[in-house]
Amino acid sequence: MKINFSGAGSVVVNTITNQVESSIMNGSTVKVQDALTLNAYVTSKIFALGGGATVGCVSGAGGKAAVTLSASVAINLVDNSNKATIDGSTVTSSGAVGLDAKATSTITAITIALAGSGTGGSGLGFAISATGAGSLNSIKNTTEASITGGSTVETTGSSAITLRAQDNSDIDAISGAVAVSGSGGAGGGVSGQAGASFAVNKTENTTKASISGSTVTALSVTLTSLQNSDLLAVSIGASGGGSGGAGGGVQISAAGSVTINETNNHTESSILSGSNVTTTGAVTLDTDDTSTILGLAGGATGGGSGGAAGGVAGALGASLAFSTIDNTTKAIIGGSIVTSGGELSCLLYTSPSPRDGLLSRMPSSA
Repeated sequence: MKINFSGAGSVVVNTITNQVESSIMNGSTVKVQDALTLNAYVTSKIFALGGGATVGCVSGAGGKAAVTLSASVAINLVDNSNKATIDGSTVTSSGAVGLDAKATSTITAITIALAGSGTGGSGLGFAISATGAGSLNSIKNTTEASITGGSTVETTGSSAITLRAQDNSDIDAISGAVAVSGSGGAGGGVSGQAGASFAVNKTENTTKASISGSTVTALSVTLTSLQNSDLLAVSIGASGGGSGGAGGGVQISAAGSVTINETNNHTESSILSGSNVTTTGAVTLDTDDTSTILGLAGGATGGGSGGAAGGVAGALGASLAFSTIDNTTKAIIGGSIVTSGGELSCLLYTSPSPRDGLLSRMPSSA
């Protein structure tokens, strides 16, 4: 009896954790003759490429067995805190006051696994190959532009106060697994393959522009929160093989894939907790959430068997795609006094768009 075993695999783990803050705090007193700007920007990028491939082959006069295994996994995590804030302080400016916090996060994950095996000769042959590939990807950011903690902020000229928080999160995950095997011999052949792949993407971001427990006086006040999460998951599993010989053949193949996309984001523009906001012009609260999801899952199998004594062949293919958008979007004034000489606007915009696609093919013959 001749036996050949081969295996290959890869694991990739990437983690990004940042804390970025631009602030005036701890009872500070700041007087500015021109404009005052606090910016907090963070950009995170992950590119993960994982692969595994293995091939096994046995031949000869006696019985043979060849087994191959291959796997590839990538884990990518982004967790940032990003704030532009005036906290417990007094600020007087002759020009405009602007607080701007922005987070941009990108994850690209590609995982591929291949496995192949074969046997041949005058005796009975066994060939088995199995492979799997997938990735887990998560973005969890806190992005905030705020005036809080009993602060007093005033523009003495005809100038505006603007708070803007923006998060852009993008995840693209592609995984593929392919298993192939073949066996034969005068005594017949047995061949089996299995290929599986998965892609899991999740965003859990908090994006907020807020005035809380503070006094603000200006020509106009604008609070803007923007959240944009784009998730793409493509997962494909495939297997195929053949067996034969004078003694007949047995062929079994299976393939499957799963994609999971989830957004659980909180986006808010707010004036809360006993704040006092006074303007001669407009007060605007604008909150936008434009999250999109696309999930594609596919499974394909194929196989054949034959011989003088007949053959048996079976194939199984399955694919699953799950997408969930569970976001909270708010533009709110609560427990506060707002005196506006112009228009008071609370604006909300959401356009979530989940889309899933499934493909499964299972041809076999005996």
